[in-house]
Amino acid sequence: MIAATAKRVIADNGLSHRINVLAKVSNDLKVGAELEHQADILVSEVLSSELLGEHVLPSIEEARRRLLKPGGRVIPASGSVSARRVPGQCDS
Repeated sequence: MIAATAKRVIADNGLSHRINVLAKVSNDLKVGAELEHQADILVSEVLSSELLGEHVLPSIEEARRRLLKPGGRVIPASGSVSARRVPGQCDS
């Protein structure tokens, strides 16, 4: 699990007192409950080959709006989509 690995890396670097890993879907997190206050950094691991198809962008934007302090950072900060025309039956 990515969260378990992140916690281990954070602990190995002596940062457990400064970084809190929450292995939850952002929709299940609430400021004042799981989070004492809005976060400085939002790290997302939902990126895949379906950046647009899995509703990743709206999910990250909603999490940014609710869970992140103004001026906070989202990691990764960007993504890209590429396409290529594949010759097929419709070619003339």
